[in-house]
Amino acid sequence: MNYNINSTLQYTDQFEAHKYSVLGGFSIQRSENTFFSASGRGFPSDLVKTLNSAGTTTSPANPGTGTSFAFLGYLARANYSYLDRYLLTLTGRIDGSSRFGADHRYGFFPSASAGWIISDEDFFKSNVPVIEYFKIRGSYGVTGNAEIGNFSALGLVGFGFNYNDLPGAAITQLANPDLRWEKTIQYEGALDFGILDSRIRGSIGYYVKNTTDLLLDVPVSRVNGVTIFTQNIGEMENTGLEVELTADILYDSEFKLTVSANISTISNKVTKLVGGQDLIFGRNIVREGEPLGSFYLVRYNGVDATNGNATWLDVNGNVTSAYSLANRVIAGSPFPDYFGGFTTSFAYGPLTQIFSFSSAKAI
Repeated sequence: MNYNINSTLQYTDQFEAHKYSVLGGFSIQRSENTFFSASGRGFPSDLVKTLNSAGTTTSPANPGTGTSFAFLGYLARANYSYLDRYLLTLTGRIDGSSRFGADHRYGFFPSASAGWIISDEDFFKSNVPVIEYFKIRGSYGVTGNAEIGNFSALGLVGFGFNYNDLPGAAITQLANPDLRWEKTIQYEGALDFGILDSRIRGSIGYYVKNTTDLLLDVPVSRVNGVTIFTQNIGEMENTGLEVELTADILYDSEFKLTVSANISTISNKVTKLVGGQDLIFGRNIVREGEPLGSFYLVRYNGVDATNGNATWLDVNGNVTSAYSLANRVIAGSPFPDYFGGFTTSFAYGPLTQIFSFSSAKAI
C-alpha cells in the first residue's frame, strides 16, 4: 500500500515587462509492505490446488515480513523574468524521512538558477546574425539522498534463533541515531544555441557535484554480532562535461529527418573518509583520492609452465603460487570515461520511425 499526496498552490501575474509566479505546497508519502507465504505438497489431484487439500503443508524459514517508510516535504518556488530574456528561479524544499535518526530526519535543500537570452539583445542581433538563439545559464542546488534501508538508524533484534527447542533472539543491526541525509551540492554552467532558424541547436555544459555525509553500508567485525553498519562516512566529488546537438536535416510538410547526439563525461573521486581508512567490499574498495567502488583485484602473473598452476605477484613484485600472498591493487574505475547516445527520427506524414543507439566507454 502506497499513499502519495501532493498539493500545490500557484500564483502568476505580470506587470509591464515583469513576469513572475510563486508556488508553494507540500507532499506526503507513506508506504507499507507486508508479505506472507506458505506451501504444500502431496495433492490428491491436479484439479485441487487449495492449501488445505495438501498432504503436507510447509512454511519457509521467514514466512512473513513487514516494512514501511514515510516522507514529508514542504516546497516553494519563485520564477521571475524581465523582457522574457532575464530569467531567475529560486526554490527551496524541506524534506523529512523516517529512515534517519530522530534528531536528523529533516533536511533543507535550496536551489537557484539564472539565465540570460543574449540573442534578444540588439547588440547581439546586429553583430552575430547567424545565431538566432543564444542563452547562457547557471545554477546552484542542493539535493538529498535517502536511499538506504527503512530502519537503518535503529537497533534491531531478530527472533527465530532457537536452540534445543528453546526460543532465542539476537541483535541483527546496530543503532545509529546520528544517521542523516546525504547531501550533494551541484554547480552548473551551460550555453544553449540555435542557428539556421534553429534547425541546428544544442547545448554545452559543465558541472561540479560535491557530496557530503556519504551514505555507505560499512563492513564491521563479526564480533559486533553484525557484518555491516550504515554510516555517513565521507565526501565525494563528480565533475563532467555535457554536450548535446540536434539537427533537422530535412524538414518540410511531408518529410522530416532529425538527428540528435549527446555525450557526457564523468570524473569521480572520494575526497574524504572518516578515519581515513580504506573500506573493502569484496572486489571493490573505497579509498581517498580514488573513484568510489574502484575494482580491487589481485595481480595475476599467468600460468606456471612447469605445473600449470596459476601464479600471482606479491606485495614486493615477486612471483608466488600462493593466492593468499597475492597483492591486491586498484585495477580500474567502475565509472565510464564517457557515455552518450545517437538518435535518428524519420517521419513521413503521420508515420514516425525512431532509431536510437547509446554507448559508454570504461577504462
